[in-house]
Formats: sequence, structure tokens, C-alpha cells
Amino acid sequence: MRQEAQKVPVRRAILASALKLFTDEGFYKTTVKDIARLAKVSVGAVYKHFNSKQEIAQVLFEEAVSLFKTALIDATKDAEDAKTLVITTVKTILIFSEKNLKLSRYLWLCRHDEFLKEITSKPSVLRYDEFGKRFSSVINFARKTRLIEPYPATIIWTIVFGIPLSYVRDWLDGIMHQPPSVVSNNLGLAVWRALHAKD
Repeated sequence: MRQEAQKVPVRRAILASALKLFTDEGFYKTTVKDIARLAKVSVGAVYKHFNSKQEIAQVLFEEAVSLFKTALIDATKDAEDAKTLVITTVKTILIFSEKNLKLSRYLWLCRHDEFLKEITSKPSVLRYDEFGKRFSSVINFARKTRLIEPYPATIIWTIVFGIPLSYVRDWLDGIMHQPPSVVSNNLGLAVWRALHAKD
């Protein structure tokens, strides 16, 4: 039992070190030895928990996506109308990205296709999970009742997720200077106005 309890901190230390190195130095420039050194463990300890550097990258990616989706689910669970859902979703994307800076840099800036291939799912694909079901249901009702423009789902997805993620990427790259949380209200309203049916 004691040995099992020690495994978690070592694994977390390895993942935290890999996240820092992958985002600061890049996946290809980072070696398992670098990860071990920063985590203050042996290279053997890294291989005890992970088969390869690619597996570490995969686990980090999947954990980041899971945290992001959990944040969306938690923030939007009480959003029953389209306006609240859209604005809350946009604000959650922006605030999550600021609060989880390293994870955001890893999710939104790393070119995962280069080193994760087909192993992981894309974070920007709407899955039919708890959030996806609610989002689809509320948005479809809003389209049918002409509360929002009858855009195809792909256009709605691009507006709701693409606009805040574009801001986050520019902020992470140093192009935008105001933190995402500062613009979250205005950007949420702007996204809603882009969808709202004009009278």
C-alpha cells in the first residue's frame, strides 16, 4: 500500500516536468533524460511509469482535454437557454485557458499531429458526451425556434469555439496583451450576437 501511494507523486512529477519541457522546449528537443532530471527521478523511474516519451505526451494531452471538458460541463450545467449556454461556454474557454496556462499552451499551441498521430482525439471535436448532448440540444432548439440563425452545426461550432480559441492562441503567442478573463464578457456577448437571429 505504501509503495502504491508513492507511485502517484512520482507519476505526477514526471507529467508536470514533461508538460513544462514540452511547452518551453518542444517535444522533439525534450529527452526522457531531461524529464527525469527535472522531475528529480531516475530515467528508469520514468520508464517504470511510461513506455515512451510519446506515451507521456499522449497522457498529458488526454488529461488536459479531460480537464477542459470537465470545466465546460461544470460551468454550463445550469445553462438551459442558448444565450446563457453560448456566453458561458465562451467565458469558460477563455478563463480555463488563463487559469491553466501550461496546459493551455500544450493544448492549443503544440502541433500534436506531429508526435501523437492518430493516438489521441482532437480537443476541438464536439463529442457526444454530457456537454455535447446539452450543447446540441439547446442549440438545435434555438435554431428551430429562430432564436439563432439557422447556420449548419459546423458554422455554429466554429463561431462558439473558434473565436475564443483564436484569442487564446494570440494571447499565448504574445499578440494579444489583455488576459482572456478581461475580455471574456465582451467576447461572450460578441459570439452570441454573431449567432443571434436578427429581427
